[in-house]
Amino acid sequence: MKATVSIDSKRELRRECDTPRPSATPLQEGMGCRITLTINDALPRHPLLERGEGTASGRSDSEAVNKMKRRGVSHPKGSISLHFPRCASAYIAFLLILLFTGCRSHKELQRTDGGKTDSTSAVVRPKPTVKPKPLDYEAIENVEFNSYHANFSCNVNGITVNGQIRMAKDSIIWVSINKIIEIGRAKLTPDRVQVNVKLLNKNYDGDYAGLKRQWDIDIDYATAEALLTGNRPPQCSKSKDPIRTGDTATLYYTQGKEHRQLTLKKNLTTKQLTEAEMYSPSNGQRINLIYSQRQTVDGQRLPTSIGVKIKSSNINEQTVIKLDKLKLNENQSYPFK
Repeated sequence: MKATVSIDSKRELRRECDTPRPSATPLQEGMGCRITLTINDALPRHPLLERGEGTASGRSDSEAVNKMKRRGVSHPKGSISLHFPRCASAYIAFLLILLFTGCRSHKELQRTDGGKTDSTSAVVRPKPTVKPKPLDYEAIENVEFNSYHANFSCNVNGITVNGQIRMAKDSIIWVSINKIIEIGRAKLTPDRVQVNVKLLNKNYDGDYAGLKRQWDIDIDYATAEALLTGNRPPQCSKSKDPIRTGDTATLYYTQGKEHRQLTLKKNLTTKQLTEAEMYSPSNGQRINLIYSQRQTVDGQRLPTSIGVKIKSSNINEQTVIKLDKLKLNENQSYPFK
């Protein structure tokens, strides 16, 4: 390895030559290098050079220059050459490699996790707590249907009777009661009620207001259809906030033009009614229904057991209506007109 340092000024070169120098510094001795001062013949000669003392080895400048030329190395005017033996070159190369790999290893130790330094610790932020959505107490899963048909059985005054119920939604309800033979029937439409109970010798044909006056029954078509299928009756206005007890919510409404008080209990999981109570302040009538069992028919959860309790000034009856052979959305054939 050879390094060359150029000196532009002749005067500085002479000053450097006049200054006595040791043959080799400790650093040079440790590295095994030699300094050779080469001066072109065109430059003024220094007395030291005339005596052959121009080089650190004691040889004349011309001999050193000739040797350099034979080696194929030429020096520019006014230059100083540093000569390193092969062992010193290998030592310097080893130092450079060690320095390079050491710096790279240090950088690699500092950079982890995609270029982030270890000195910057990751900030762990707690996950925001997700508040559960408040329960919608008002949501009730009603039964959707166009037509309805079921057989039923119940006990009236100690007598078990059977019958059939047929409905066309928002249109007509037919009820036929029999005990070997037909003992009663009823037909309800949105504006008319027809009842013929042969066993009790009771008949009625008129509107719902007249039914209330004659038999003390306060009800309308939409409410009867909804309660029979386990749905929430229409025309309900919230009267006070619901109350939750375990998995049951109690809802309070005012219903209809008569401002009947309607209390509904629903299961918060299924969103279906488990109980309904209707109270009429005008005549003190109270109708209570309990939906204890349901059956899935065409994807709809229909009541199959309804506990019924009716209490008013003229009626005090209770029974359990068992429903089976339920059918939805099929053509109806009515037994009578």
